[in-house]
Amino acid sequence: MSCPRSGTHPSDRGLFRISGMPTLLFSSFIGNFALWGALFIGVQSLNASGASVLAVQCTAIASFAPLLLAGTLAGRLAERLDRLGALRVLVVLLASGMAALALATALDAPVAVVYVAALLGGLGQIGNLTLLRPVLYELAGPHRGPTGLAMDALGSSLAVCLGPLVMGFLMTVGGATGGYAVITVLFLASRTALAWVSVPPQPVDKAPLPAPTPRMSRRLPYGLSGILGITIVVNLFYFPFQAIIPVVGERFTTVPSLLGVLAAGPGLGMVAGNTVIALLRPRRLGAIYLVGSVLCLLSMVVAVHAPLFGLAFIVLVVAGLGVSGFSGSQATLVLQASPDGQRSRTMGLLSTAIGVMPIGTLLMGVASTTVGIVAAVTISGAVGVGTLVLCLPMCRPFLRGTHVHRPAEVPDAAPRATRSRSFADTPPASDSPGPTAPCPAD
Repeated sequence: MSCPRSGTHPSDRGLFRISGMPTLLFSSFIGNFALWGALFIGVQSLNASGASVLAVQCTAIASFAPLLLAGTLAGRLAERLDRLGALRVLVVLLASGMAALALATALDAPVAVVYVAALLGGLGQIGNLTLLRPVLYELAGPHRGPTGLAMDALGSSLAVCLGPLVMGFLMTVGGATGGYAVITVLFLASRTALAWVSVPPQPVDKAPLPAPTPRMSRRLPYGLSGILGITIVVNLFYFPFQAIIPVVGERFTTVPSLLGVLAAGPGLGMVAGNTVIALLRPRRLGAIYLVGSVLCLLSMVVAVHAPLFGLAFIVLVVAGLGVSGFSGSQATLVLQASPDGQRSRTMGLLSTAIGVMPIGTLLMGVASTTVGIVAAVTISGAVGVGTLVLCLPMCRPFLRGTHVHRPAEVPDAAPRATRSRSFADTPPASDSPGPTAPCPAD
């Protein structure tokens, strides 16, 4: 049995006993809360101005466009930077941008400035994926890392539920200006919390990412292609549905409060599911990831055909449970498959896969206009499940747990050809003990 080469790793202690971990999770929560609140302000401002449905949809497109267009590049850049320092700078930039928006709305600027907030939100999401989550995983260590990421996913779920609720109240009191002012304060609080976080230096591998080719799946870290494939499917075929739940609910009622309850169903399921994942620490995250993806796609089809409001709400909560299985294990699987020193670049690839959601939003909108919402959602769910079935061969590594990158298990004398062909490993120091060195006696 092997042991750490220098003392006990912080992951051997309880997650919240790790220095800086509670502060980092708190910073992540209020940052996500601010991002979702800013997106809500943009949507409500456009609705109040009488903008078209397409104009409202463009806020989501603007929010996810940075992930699609710059996610991979941001991940590669993050590997050359001090990630924690870059995250602190990014949060300050977000706070400055929101302060500028508060001033602009106070001066009666055109409502189109909300698209600037959406773009800033997209940059914030890139920072969350390529900077914050790798830092969190490295701070927690490989044993506590999945639990830490599950706690972060739980905080994100709470932010999705509470952000719009709180910002709706603030807009009633102080308008968009008051909302953006509060978001500015939240980002500054997040930056203050980050000042109390420190992480040990990590190895940096400057090997270039493989160029996109038909054989690219063979050149990614083992098992990553299946994880990214499922991410693309769910973001193309499920998440556009969540934005139109109030429209689907008009089959039952037109009361805004009841439509809000219906739209909150997936959020409730996400909170419940992520809480269970964080507390139980399940080992078979790959199976949870795949089953959750199938469950949310099937549930949205059942929800649009449900004959009763209550039944539709229950099914949407089940859909949220599926989403929690998908989102609560996604980052952990990606980071487990990533070689040391290259986690940000693989998270950059994940952010690009997530960024395809606006394409799905446009396809869902066109289909809804052509064949109706019920038929469009049914087709989307069927195509999504069928595509997941086609992806099953790529899913074997993470379903079996063989996707996990274990550099310590590679013998020191192993030839370089046996290691990753595109993600070079750092050669072990000759004066360090081997990975199977016996632990000292207690």
